[in-house]
Amino acid sequence: MGAFVKWWILFILMVCAAIITYNLGGFHLVWEGDITKISFVVLVFLTVGTIRLGYLTYRFTYFQETVKDRRGIPPINIKKEEGWFTSSICSRIGLLGTILGFTMVIASLANFNPDQPEVAIRALSSGLGVALYTTLVGQLANILLSIQSFNLTQAIQLYLEQKPSKKASPK
Repeated sequence: MGAFVKWWILFILMVCAAIITYNLGGFHLVWEGDITKISFVVLVFLTVGTIRLGYLTYRFTYFQETVKDRRGIPPINIKKEEGWFTSSICSRIGLLGTILGFTMVIASLANFNPDQPEVAIRALSSGLGVALYTTLVGQLANILLSIQSFNLTQAIQLYLEQKPSKKASPK
């Protein structure tokens, strides 16, 4: 199975999962739970990274199928690192949200008033919501982008390790 077909299958599964998550209220839950909206910044990185990796995978597959001259591989070999970088950024933004969420929890504990426990519980839950949702979305984006990056990297590696086919010489 070609690299682009693998990417396409993963893309379709991601779109189906997004539709199911939306219909089950998952996006609304994250929207309400993450008051910083960092999770949606990560989703933007995931979307842009997925489209970019799909484009690079398509270009490489096209190159592989149409160009039989093995003099060189297009700059895709270098650009494949963009996917690994984007997946790393998603993970780090998610962890940044975790730190921010726990900072919010600590700040709410500093202003704790024993006469108003409801306010403290609300503040604690909003901080924990930020921490947990940003971590969840960041790590999911990291995993999905890493799978796509691995797919492209593996296809390029297999192509470079392949021995050129020898054509029969005319007599």
